[in-house]
Amino acid sequence: MTESIADTRWRGLQEAIDAVPSRAEVAVTAIDIDSGETFSVHGTERFKAASTIKTLILATLAHAVDAGKVDLDERLALPESLKVGGSGVLNWLTTGIELPLRDYAWLMITISDNTASNVCIDAVGLATIQQFAQEIGLPEIVLGRYFRGISPQPGDPDNFTTSDALAQLVLKIETGAIASAEPTAWMRTLLAEQQHRNRLPRILPDEVTYAGKTGSINGHVHDCGILTGPRGRIAIAALSRNFGDSYAAESWLGKVGRQAALTLV
Repeated sequence: MTESIADTRWRGLQEAIDAVPSRAEVAVTAIDIDSGETFSVHGTERFKAASTIKTLILATLAHAVDAGKVDLDERLALPESLKVGGSGVLNWLTTGIELPLRDYAWLMITISDNTASNVCIDAVGLATIQQFAQEIGLPEIVLGRYFRGISPQPGDPDNFTTSDALAQLVLKIETGAIASAEPTAWMRTLLAEQQHRNRLPRILPDEVTYAGKTGSINGHVHDCGILTGPRGRIAIAALSRNFGDSYAAESWLGKVGRQAALTLV
């Protein structure tokens, strides 16, 4: 059978997926931002979102800025009730310290601070964030709870996503479909300043840049973002679970990022 241009372009991504260990489950979605050409494997499969859900919180904040409902320069005290372990630093800092909301957002995205994320959720409201996911046509992204540093008990609310929805979310952020120019530029800057770069961007060609958000929880290892190269931009989300070894999952995500990036050079 003759391959289509799309099939040929994404062959490397498919090969990376085919090489996944039998015990692991993965989902990958890549969208060419200029043409709309899309690659999706298990793109509607539901995964625990882990910290990739913080992209939805960021998007809701930006939308709320446009609506005049939040001020990124407002200084907010850090309450003990929102402090939580896991990734980040605020849990170990002095309760009651005051930071501008934009600094909490920076910590939430660039170092994935769970406490900062809780402050950001509180600034707009958990229900508002979930309603915003519905409004932008991405109900598959579910923020069911605050960050607590531990997994929920069976039957408790949780945070979920699909690779299709997550790729669409970062695409909407990148293309200005979420907010006006200034909040959009702010979101792009935060994603570009991501400090955790050992997944999708770990072995990118020199000509390709990455801006995105990672996530990990109990065997789930994810990444999503925008890859930009000489031949365009790709919105990409890659989700994994049950690799049994987080380093192996991160290595696989690096291969996915590189294969997608090679279509841009």
